[in-house]
Order: sequence, then structure tokens, then C-alpha cells
Amino acid sequence: MKKTILGLGLLILSGCATFGDYDHSLKVEVKPFPILRGVPFHAEINAPSDATEVVGHAMVPMGPTMKFKKTAKKDHWVFTGTVPKAFYIHPGHFQVRVTVQKGKEKPRYTEFKMELK
Repeated sequence: MKKTILGLGLLILSGCATFGDYDHSLKVEVKPFPILRGVPFHAEINAPSDATEVVGHAMVPMGPTMKFKKTAKKDHWVFTGTVPKAFYIHPGHFQVRVTVQKGKEKPRYTEFKMELK
């Protein structure tokens, strides 16, 4: 019981570490939308080219983490992935948070609703 409580406490605190300032200028574009199980999707964000890390997280229990990569021209950050058909995210709507880290500055983030069919 104590291990469970400790584990939940650490999980809550680790989630707080990713908080930063909400940035309404960050825009995420997902194609195709809604995303379909077993079909690759592409996400792009207008994060600054000098950002050091861009990470997305589906706000569901055991939600996956999506590490964005810079494009070859280094002017956009992109993520390409597939939600497997046997995945634990059930079809429907859920929230996604994308956090942008730029050096030692406080992280900035944006959130949007995603739909999975």
C-alpha cells in the first residue's frame, strides 16, 4: 500500500515538472484529422528553430510521449507515428499537451483536442 501511494505521488510530481507557461502562439497541425488506428499520422508545430526539445503527451492514463524532431531545413518540428490497433487509448476525444523547451528558459506549452477513430 505504501509503495502504491509513493508511486502515485512520484507520478503526480513528475507531471508537474513539465508545466510551464501556456503559449497561445504555438499551433499544432495534425494530418489526417481525426487520426485512425493503424494509419500513420503527421503532426507539425510552429516551435522556434532554436528550441532544444519538443515533446507531446496524450493526457490519458499511461499516455504515450511523442518526441518531435527538427525537419531537414531545421525550420519546423515534426512527429510522425501510428496508434496501433491494439493500443490502450480508446477511440474518442482526448487532450494532448505539447511542451517546447528552449535552453534554460521556462518551458512553454499548448494543448489541443485530438480525436481517435
